[in-house]
Amino acid sequence: MPTLNEQIKHLLVLQERDSRILSLQADIDRIPSEKESAELRLSSDQENQQAAQEALQENQLRTNTLQMDIDTRQDSIDKMKIQQYETKKNDEYTALGHEIVRYGEDISKLEDEQLVLMEEAETLKANLATADSALANTQKLVDEEIALLDERHEKAGARVVEIKAERDELSAKVDEDVLPVYERLLGSKGGEALVELEGESCGGCHMKCTPSIIHAVKAQKEITHCENCSRILYSLETI
Repeated sequence: MPTLNEQIKHLLVLQERDSRILSLQADIDRIPSEKESAELRLSSDQENQQAAQEALQENQLRTNTLQMDIDTRQDSIDKMKIQQYETKKNDEYTALGHEIVRYGEDISKLEDEQLVLMEEAETLKANLATADSALANTQKLVDEEIALLDERHEKAGARVVEIKAERDELSAKVDEDVLPVYERLLGSKGGEALVELEGESCGGCHMKCTPSIIHAVKAQKEITHCENCSRILYSLETI
């Protein structure tokens, strides 16, 4: 049967391993949210790139629609010129001439609009190129960060497995009546089941201990708990 001094020493080493496990597990638990945050940084650039792309597509659609209107009017002009050539009536010839002029004016206006759209397209293409570049750069950075997070997750997980194996060996050295008490306190006290007696105060809750508790800790005859927070107390003077 291990002495109380040995029990305390085993528990302190065990607590150190448990603390490292808790820290690594907390880091592992943070990684999904960190990956999500990294991916969210893409959203702004993705929205900008999509908006730039849609603006250029809209411009091209309007340009194509204008071209169709121009082609339709030009086709009508060609047909009216044939009709004009074939007609023998002066009034019909004149009416067709007026229509040809009107359609020609329409074409001129449509071509002016088309020119404006074509000039605007150059700016939109530049905007899209800038948005594409920004998205590509952000994507590269995010991909690198996620790769590092995945690597961190893998290493932390492997380290947890290693430390848990060490913990199993250490816990076997702790008295079977003491271990459950330690583990219960570990869970309820934020990973701090054992704390040092600091002068006359508990190193966990920092409340002053009674003389009898202080004496019991230093006497090392039995596991002694803080009367206020229930943590196991030990003294560096006696271990």
